[in-house]
Amino acid sequence: MALQAGGWFSIGLATYTGRPGQASPALGLILAGAATVVLVPAVTALLTKVLAALVMLLTSLRYNLTAAYELSSAAGWKDAAGIAGLVLAAAALYAGLAFELEDSRGATLRTGTGRSVLAGNLADEAAGVHHEAGVRRKL
Repeated sequence: MALQAGGWFSIGLATYTGRPGQASPALGLILAGAATVVLVPAVTALLTKVLAALVMLLTSLRYNLTAAYELSSAAGWKDAAGIAGLVLAAAALYAGLAFELEDSRGATLRTGTGRSVLAGNLADEAAGVHHEAGVRRKL
């Protein structure tokens, strides 16, 4: 999260100091780095939190498309980034609504692996913890 916050700060600073209406190669590099940072939690979330992972993957795609525009100044990249932004906004709205409905109902609406993660009890969650890194057999 700190890397993401640093990326947002850098994007804000580059936007604030840049010239309006002109592409900025420095901003393009920042966006490409931020897109890479977002991929790490997105890929790891694919196994259990597919909807959240989809939103993060779309975020990375939008960052990459915007970075391509900032690095090349080609209008096609700008249009593609705008379309990706609209798709991202719709996916984020849907995911937020789905997560809020689950929270307010107190029950999961998902199926498959996402449901099994939320439907288990404490014994199921702690069953394999002794095999995880950093857990000793004996103190």
